[in-house]
Amino acid sequence: MAKRKHIWTEEQDARITEVILDYVASGRTRREALIELAKEFDKERGPILNRWNQVLRPTLLKELEEAKIEGREAVGKKARPAWTPEIDQQITTIVMDFINSGKTQLKAFEHAGKELDIATDVVRNRWQSVLRLDKSEEIKLAKANGKENTYVDRLEERIRAHEDEIKKLKKMIKEHQAKQPKKSV
Repeated sequence: MAKRKHIWTEEQDARITEVILDYVASGRTRREALIELAKEFDKERGPILNRWNQVLRPTLLKELEEAKIEGREAVGKKARPAWTPEIDQQITTIVMDFINSGKTQLKAFEHAGKELDIATDVVRNRWQSVLRLDKSEEIKLAKANGKENTYVDRLEERIRAHEDEIKKLKKMIKEHQAKQPKKSV
């Protein structure tokens, strides 16, 4: 069976570009734009997305970045910072500390976002796409350490709970003994 190939027209390319850039500039998502285009063209989203990613988007990087900035302003989101080695190091330190202590990466991204005044999803994307790539061995060790720390913390908590219970029991024994008449020898 021959593979069906769609021939895209200049009008369709222009419409895809227009709708996606308009959606992004108004703070809406590319996914929403693709849904509209799929209905308009009576097609699945996949071929439209492929056309956008493979052909149109690479020629419109500047326009797309401008639309993203407009969109962030439209919905009040924080803009992505200019990445510096210092910001990257701060994110890495925060995430690794959280992993080492047995906390989730999501909590680390949230904390880093607050510390650096960057949106949580931007921090997560930076970690996932760039920073974690050369840290795989360190991350494995940190996760193991974090699990161990979490396990030890739980055991210590159980010990404290038992110690509190023992104190209560000893107090009850003393109170009981104080109520009992003393035996004479």
